[in-house]
Amino acid sequence: MSAESDRDSLDLLDTVVQKESLLGRESDDRDRNRHRVVRSWIIFGGVQVVLIFVYIGIFIFFQGTFAGASESFVEYPLPPSPANSAIRYRRQIINSTVYTRSPYSGNPSREIDQAWNNLTTGFNLRVSDGDLKKIGKTSIPLSDGSGYIAGLDTTHHLHCLLSIRHALAPEYYAQEVAAMYKPEGDVYPTHIAHCLEILRMMILCKSDGSLYTYAWDMNEHPPRTDFAVEHTCVDWESLQEWTHDNSFHIRDNLLVHPVFVTVRTAASAQRIRHRLDSPRLQESSINVDILYQEQNAKAIQESDIIILGCKPYNRKEVLGNEHIRSAFNQSRNRKILISLLGGVTCSDLVYCLHGEDSEKFASLHTEPVIFRALPNIAARVQESATVLSSADLPSFQSEARAAWKNTITELFNRVGSTIWIPENQMHNASALCASSLAFYCVTVQALADGTSSSHVRNGLSGTIALEISAQVARGVGALANAGHSLEEIQHHVATKGGSTSAGLEILEARRFREALMEAIQTTVSATEALSNNSPS
Repeated sequence: MSAESDRDSLDLLDTVVQKESLLGRESDDRDRNRHRVVRSWIIFGGVQVVLIFVYIGIFIFFQGTFAGASESFVEYPLPPSPANSAIRYRRQIINSTVYTRSPYSGNPSREIDQAWNNLTTGFNLRVSDGDLKKIGKTSIPLSDGSGYIAGLDTTHHLHCLLSIRHALAPEYYAQEVAAMYKPEGDVYPTHIAHCLEILRMMILCKSDGSLYTYAWDMNEHPPRTDFAVEHTCVDWESLQEWTHDNSFHIRDNLLVHPVFVTVRTAASAQRIRHRLDSPRLQESSINVDILYQEQNAKAIQESDIIILGCKPYNRKEVLGNEHIRSAFNQSRNRKILISLLGGVTCSDLVYCLHGEDSEKFASLHTEPVIFRALPNIAARVQESATVLSSADLPSFQSEARAAWKNTITELFNRVGSTIWIPENQMHNASALCASSLAFYCVTVQALADGTSSSHVRNGLSGTIALEISAQVARGVGALANAGHSLEEIQHHVATKGGSTSAGLEILEARRFREALMEAIQTTVSATEALSNNSPS
């Protein structure tokens, strides 16, 4: 190959190398541009992903906020209740025009009263333990074990509305209005003030957005209000039917208030427990809680009726205790205090409670109403002759006094018979109903001994003689209570010249009748002396 040919070949090779070099640079530029574009898209996509997550977070935040507001203020679910199964809603026009009449409105009448009574029945409901757990509450168990007592708050509101209706017609509903306590200086009775407030709160609680409108009235200058307004209402008939199916009457005796017994010593508590083991009490539904003296205030706070049975000389120590006074004064309602203390007057008990401030506390609606009761030991066999009395209660309505007396009479009739007397006769009555049992024991025993084998030939056994003598005494009491006079009974038994008359002559000769009268009168005098000498 020639030199010229070699140069041409080298020039060609150089040209090819240069072209390849240029092509390489162009390829690198294209790669760099492609990488730059891809990187830009990756950055853009990443930003978009981040923004998407931010948008989702913001959406979730506001969605939760709106949902919370909806749950709290707009569509809050019904509180747990077994009655929810009967809740139905319907759209209903409620016409509240001033002159609209219904079976529940108008002047008082027997028909309207019956309509309201039908509306407010089913006050006491039977619910289960599970129903109460859902609302985090407890209630009083029913004595038959079928559940617990509860009530629809709606029924309470209707009861309040009915009470206001009674208060607006005090002449017609005199008995209902008389039972409403009104503090001195107040315009409204306490119960009515409570009802007005609870209805105010419930109207605000159940508010909705229903609108009333206006229209021009050719006969009046201001526009006329159209109070025929559509609301979303509960189907009352459905709810009331459920209420009737799940209610019970208070007279069914399914509510038994617990009995609190306070004692000083463990020995006293044991004696009471032993007494409670009797078959009769075991068969009853009475729940007895035994507390110690330090818990007297607790027993008072949780009871409606308090029976005071301490020794008469301990009364000031018991009633004058600061915690006892506080338990009475902090009560929402008057409590009934029944004293079993012989020879201690109602005024003396008030003094024990408040000392020199007795008159100031007498007007308070929390001041207990004090009664006295003197049963006897025969209460153990439901044969007590219990005398009852109260202090003069001029500040209380006669209906309230009658209700309290009926309650106390019913209570002590469970252990025998009851008789109400003025308080100034209690000394004589206590000697007769309580102390005279000892005199009857002497008489019954003496009559039994007079015919027993230990005193006469061919006599009866002591057990049989006592059984007959006791039954005869009981028979005399039954005849007297049936209306037969004692003179009549004696006349039928003691014929002139007979054996009974011969025995009566011995009693007269020994001044048996005068001896018994002197014994009972001496007992009365001793009772009065103990009362006068006891510390206040």
